[in-house]
Amino acid sequence: MPTRVSSYAIVVHLEETKFSLILHGISGALDKVGRTLGDALLAHRGKEVTADALGLSKDIEDRLLKRGFLTNASEEQERAALVDLSGQLHQLDLRRKVPSFSFVPTYLCNLRCPYCFQPHSMHAGVGTYGAVISKEQIDWAFAIIDKYWRPGSLARDVGLLVDDLTEEPSDKWSVSEIGLFGGEPLMQRTLEPVHLIGQRAAARGLRVWGITNGVELHHFANLLGPEPGKIAELQITVDGMPHHHNKRRRGEHDADTFDRILTNIDLALKLGTNINIRMNTDPSNVGDIADLGAIFDSRGWVARDSFNFYCAVVTRPSGPPALNHYGLVQRTLDEAKAGTRVSSYERSAQTLLQRLISSSSQVAYPFTGTAHCAAESGQLMFDAQGDIYGCWEDVGRAANRIGTYSGEGLSLDRAAVSMWLNRHPGVIASCSRCPYALIHTSGCGSEARKHAGSIYVNECESFQQYFPLALAHAYAEFERSILTTGASSPSGHESSSQVILDN
Repeated sequence: MPTRVSSYAIVVHLEETKFSLILHGISGALDKVGRTLGDALLAHRGKEVTADALGLSKDIEDRLLKRGFLTNASEEQERAALVDLSGQLHQLDLRRKVPSFSFVPTYLCNLRCPYCFQPHSMHAGVGTYGAVISKEQIDWAFAIIDKYWRPGSLARDVGLLVDDLTEEPSDKWSVSEIGLFGGEPLMQRTLEPVHLIGQRAAARGLRVWGITNGVELHHFANLLGPEPGKIAELQITVDGMPHHHNKRRRGEHDADTFDRILTNIDLALKLGTNINIRMNTDPSNVGDIADLGAIFDSRGWVARDSFNFYCAVVTRPSGPPALNHYGLVQRTLDEAKAGTRVSSYERSAQTLLQRLISSSSQVAYPFTGTAHCAAESGQLMFDAQGDIYGCWEDVGRAANRIGTYSGEGLSLDRAAVSMWLNRHPGVIASCSRCPYALIHTSGCGSEARKHAGSIYVNECESFQQYFPLALAHAYAEFERSILTTGASSPSGHESSSQVILDN
């Protein structure tokens, strides 16, 4: 068989150096090579080559063959390997994942943020959207949660896992937390149902987390903290300095929410709740990152392990603008980090890099799953209308629900559940030929359906453009940390998978 450059070879040029990283999208092999060899592999990806054409010595040719960057397999044989591996990883996902459980206490919201993916008619309570979840609905939902708290339970129920489950049921819950979503789940009018959800969670030893705008968080002071049944973790959005934030995070009758939200964050941190602050960035507010970080630092938040600050893009990336935005965000983050801990796109790259170069016995294979989100491994979100959703983006849109619940129990739309639980890169044609398939795991299914009419298409989100930059940045930081601390890998173990190849 002729020798080819693998179709799954990823080449990442390192910043301001003569080197590149090469990463294999199936085997997970990672090597540092000279830029000339990196360029040659990228130019010939998927094509037949000779060692002479690449300027390789016999030793390096053998090394690249052993690592999979050169291969005697055909394009279709490599693709079949990716499809098979993706399917196996997906089965593992379904077997080991416990469904995620969340409540949508109401679709009402006290803000009218212009970029929100939910319609403001929903937040205003038009029609049935004004409902608040009842005590009976909460009890019905927890009866369903009691049935599905073991790994693989939802997938088995819809026939996607067929095996002999011989292990004895355990009294120890495999799920550890219950979520709150909206609308806005933490308003004064939802205080009673949220308190009840906390009580039911406490009885099962579960903590509560939520996504909130933080405007009315002070009403929930008695429910904040790390104990079972308490709200132990929150995501709260702060969109830059006050002049930008207050234009974007506007109350229905209140144009100034910045100070109130920060006061409530202070309260939550002091009561022991973990806080993740999200800043939705675009070119208009990205310059606020450093100043906002300085405010957080002055309040003493940055030094807390319970505090995290990260940036995210709120508009759909497409082409060069997304790449330019990434570069702008990254440069601004580099400038800001002297004053605060702040992260963005590089977090996923750092996590992958640690798995790639760690020799820890717990990290045998770096691509650990194929589910892009909880919707693809099992999620049940109970709303105040008696509907159940599997995807955050779908809540409130009855056409996309995966079931209903009532005093008579659960009625699952098994076809809808199976549609989500069957999604992985191996069943999406374009993904199965992509070297990033097991890293990006096909992207957001909801966005794919929105833009292409089906969740069984890829949603690339410019990943192939910005992820190499993020990985290069993460690797540069890793090498700087070695020079500074003498550490040999992010985990503190000697790395057996990072090799330097000269050409």
